[in-house]
Formats: sequence, C-alpha cells, structure tokens
Amino acid sequence: MLRRAYDLDNGIYTEDYERKHPYAVIEAHAAETNAFNSLFHLYAERYERYNVYERFKLSLTEFMQYEPEDCEWMIKYCEVRQAEEKKAAEAAMNNSKGKIISDKDQVNAAMSAIHQGNVKG
Repeated sequence: MLRRAYDLDNGIYTEDYERKHPYAVIEAHAAETNAFNSLFHLYAERYERYNVYERFKLSLTEFMQYEPEDCEWMIKYCEVRQAEEKKAAEAAMNNSKGKIISDKDQVNAAMSAIHQGNVKG
C-alpha cells in the first residue's frame, strides 16, 4: 500500500494509460530506468552535438574506445572551439551590419555557419 502511494505521488505509476500505447501500464517509467542515461548514450549525444568527428576525424566507435576522461576532454575541447567560432561569427555579423558585403564575405559567413551546425549544407 505504501509502495502504491509512493508511485502515485511521484508520478511513477498512474491508473491512467494511453489508449494508443496500452503496454505503458507495465513498462518501466523514465524515473525507474537508466537505459537512456548510460555513459554511451551521454557520449553519443555529445559526440553528435559538438561535432567531434569534424575536429578529430574519429567515428563514434573509435571515440568510444577511449577512456572516459579522454572522451570528456575531446568533448570539452570541441565545445570551447564551437563557442569561440560562434562568438567570432557573431562579431563578424555585427561588424558587417550596414556595410556593403562582398561575395567572398558572404561565402565565408555561410561556410562558418555550416561548420558551426547552424545551417545544414
């Protein structure tokens, strides 16, 4: 009885179920499972978000073979570099407001945006 009260209070279990997904009543709730909080899941998400491949030319499989400390360092390095590039691109855009921009400047700005992941090329 206490377990049921705990589950209901913490949103782990409710007596409602989604009609389109009837097995939701018996499957593990996100609060109970760590399937999406594993180290692999975390590193895979960060690998993609910070474009580790673009900087180090490592596939995800190769990247995951490194020690966690090394993976963290590579991710942090990519994160810092990405922030620096974004800041430089924003500064360039702010400096170019109201100025005539050559074709070369437009191409450079577009390439910078593609490399940062702001525009899919």
